[in-house]
Amino acid sequence: MKALKITYAGIFTLLIILSCREYVENDFPEYPEMLVVNSILIADSPIKVHVSKSHNMDTSKLQYIDDASIEIFENGELVDQLSYDSNGVYSSDWIVKAGDVYKCLVQVPGYSTIQCIDTVPEHSEFIDIQHIAFAGKSGDGSSYSSISFSFPVDREHTSFYEAKLYVQGGGGNQLTKLIDPLILSTGLPKPVFTDELVQEDSYTMTLYYHNSALRPVLLELRTLSKGYYNYLVSTYLYQQGRYPGFTGGVVPTSQLYSNIEGGLGIYASYSSISSDTIIP
Repeated sequence: MKALKITYAGIFTLLIILSCREYVENDFPEYPEMLVVNSILIADSPIKVHVSKSHNMDTSKLQYIDDASIEIFENGELVDQLSYDSNGVYSSDWIVKAGDVYKCLVQVPGYSTIQCIDTVPEHSEFIDIQHIAFAGKSGDGSSYSSISFSFPVDREHTSFYEAKLYVQGGGGNQLTKLIDPLILSTGLPKPVFTDELVQEDSYTMTLYYHNSALRPVLLELRTLSKGYYNYLVSTYLYQQGRYPGFTGGVVPTSQLYSNIEGGLGIYASYSSISSDTIIP
């Protein structure tokens, strides 16, 4: 097995989009201006932090901060001061290590100092992986494949996970039939889950996905910090409240999870393990 390095582009695009507000012509009350700090620490990858500020509801443009001073502490020791790139993004060459505690201090003239802290979880391991090229057929007659994977469980400690499948040339979300009990208990339409309900020393999960062309596939299992898990759950609920679709039902609004002391945003982490490429 090998650890999988993921680029920050997708994560920071999501964080920036969720920091924006759509302009609606109306009179809104004044909204208190606060610093917004977003960073997802990824084990074995360098650190990036995005800094902006919240603004009134009638402002559509995201306001980046380009004069912040950002310090990173690893296990209580100052290890780096981030450099400004562009569009509110600050970066470092310091590589994040699983199992270590990272504190971030953000200082911006005219604002109180922002402090955020998170412990990067150790990645899990695959005990076994089984792939079935033809696992069944959907209602429209199209076939789907399945991949089952087992991982160890520490019953004295609750861990948080996200499983991701990458189908070569597949594009988009290939998953179907999300029927695993751990996924269902979370309530999200994607494999984000905890092992809190598991009573054994290991667990086997099966994911079903569309792969009629039998393309190569790779499985990644991310071990999330609790803050990142809470953020993923709240992001789904937030989007459901903003864009409930045409179901005819009423979806209550939900606040995005934030763990930034003295501001808004998310400072969280994950580590990951990936399978070898599976050739159906």
